[in-house]
Amino acid sequence: MKSLRPILALALAAVVAGTSPVLADSYGGEEGHQVARGRIVAMQMVALRSGANQTERTGAAIVGGIAGAILGNQFGRGSGKTLMTGAGAVGGAMLGSQLAQNAGRPHYVPQWTVRLDHGGELRILQESHELHVGERVHVVRDGRSVRIER
Repeated sequence: MKSLRPILALALAAVVAGTSPVLADSYGGEEGHQVARGRIVAMQMVALRSGANQTERTGAAIVGGIAGAILGNQFGRGSGKTLMTGAGAVGGAMLGSQLAQNAGRPHYVPQWTVRLDHGGELRILQESHELHVGERVHVVRDGRSVRIER
């Protein structure tokens, strides 16, 4: 499942950004791939953030809950102490889960807009330091993925 995280993150970022990019990937040169010509008309950097998965969030919630219970136990007396311990556990669990979800640092990926010769545009997420706006390119599709080549 870890190998799918970057692809899922790219797709999620595209949905959040309101675009319909095509995920770029290399292909093994199998027969049956299609090639279209076009021109790169725009490039923008898209921030992708991958949050924690459910297992990581659960672990963070447990640790946060324990820490919150320990902290809450320091306050109050009698039944108030019990109440503060419970409140600390719940608050710590919620905080731990939320911190784990937001912990992912953004990763910036270029989104290339290619205007195809036969009409239409594609938005393709592909890391490349060799591509430039205004350049003529080939868009290679192999049935599973799409990428831009010079």
